[in-house]
Amino acid sequence: MGKLKEILMAVDSGVAISIDIRKRKIKLGKRNINADNIPREDIKIGLLTTDEVISKAEKLYEVYKYSIPNANSNKMHCNFKAVGLEELTEKQMLEGEDRAFAQAKLELWILFNTVIGNLKWEELNTNWYWYSKVDNDFIILKDMIVIK
Repeated sequence: MGKLKEILMAVDSGVAISIDIRKRKIKLGKRNINADNIPREDIKIGLLTTDEVISKAEKLYEVYKYSIPNANSNKMHCNFKAVGLEELTEKQMLEGEDRAFAQAKLELWILFNTVIGNLKWEELNTNWYWYSKVDNDFIILKDMIVIK
């Protein structure tokens, strides 16, 4: 099992998570994990192009944006915009994913693909931020990907 799947299983079972994409740090329960120190083969994400990474990130963002907030997700810092509970439709509330889990999937996807070199800022052809053509609310800042 890869590190991505292992962490997501822990989050799904209720373990608190905090992800700092800029610092490449994950706090999973009481454990502190430096993503830069995880061997590439343990992450279990294959070689992908930046376009493939972004395409999946856009899908993960859509799930996150319309996910269902809860007490844990309200305490979590997030780099991405999501709609509030009052803005969700009844169908989205019934079928939506837990916000903390959806946020973890999105942030870990971006973090791990940055760490292993699949997501390359220079291939996004932009200066300080990139935004999705699918959903303008999905924005990735340069300092999330490029370490100064």
